[in-house]
Amino acid sequence: MGPTRMRILVATLLALAVLLGDGSAHADRVGRLVKILMTDPSYKVRLQVAITLGKLAGRAKNAVPALMATLRDSNETVQGVAAAALGQIGDPRAKKALKALIARTSNGFVKSQAQKALQRLGSYGGGGSGLATNTRFFVAVGPMSNKTGKGGKRLSKVFSSALTEAFSRVQGVATRWTGGSSRPSAAALRRRKIKGFMLDGAITALSHQQRGASVTVSCSIRVYLATYPGKSMKAFYSGGASTAVPARGFNPANAFGIYKDLIKGAATGAKQHIVQSYLSRQ
Repeated sequence: MGPTRMRILVATLLALAVLLGDGSAHADRVGRLVKILMTDPSYKVRLQVAITLGKLAGRAKNAVPALMATLRDSNETVQGVAAAALGQIGDPRAKKALKALIARTSNGFVKSQAQKALQRLGSYGGGGSGLATNTRFFVAVGPMSNKTGKGGKRLSKVFSSALTEAFSRVQGVATRWTGGSSRPSAAALRRRKIKGFMLDGAITALSHQQRGASVTVSCSIRVYLATYPGKSMKAFYSGGASTAVPARGFNPANAFGIYKDLIKGAATGAKQHIVQSYLSRQ
């Protein structure tokens, strides 16, 4: 294996460690990815790191300043992928840098990735600064229940937050209303010609099963999409996520971090299903 491929492998393994590790180690691992992004002489390595940071989404917010700097990378493909990663991470700090990139670049790929990233960041417009102009749907995320007896309300909050983050990344969807209000009235939705929906659901199972030298850890969820404020059910998702971890050292009593990551992954699956099966057809 050549040195470039080896460095790409290191970056991939660091990303996997972020996904499966506990929160206390995330910043350090993202920091190491950032260092590789800013210093590695191979554009292939920088490209892979930018892709990786985008896949980490909200876990990579500490990398936003470095990715903004990478919009001026000597390689235009790296510039475009860095722009896409900023859109995936969803930090509004990147808006100004993305607009500047669009203004100065003549590369079609770079410009399109920066424009798409700005559109994704625009879907965060449900805060106090007003809704994005392309908002078609308002999705309120209700309190999720945890029926497993593991993790209690902490995992319920993780589930609710993960759904909010996942849907806030969908173009045309707002998960927060204007002026700091958490939910709009039916009249407010009608005035803006926005369709309102409510998400409800539960964590239905958290389990682990040893198979040889590894343990398969799994979670199952159930999510309903109903009209808001009418509460007429429109879509349903039942699914989950799983991962294999080394059996040596695995302790079910300390599996909160793994369950948290699985729930976040399952929430993304729920979002994809509901968007594809219902919202995209509206």
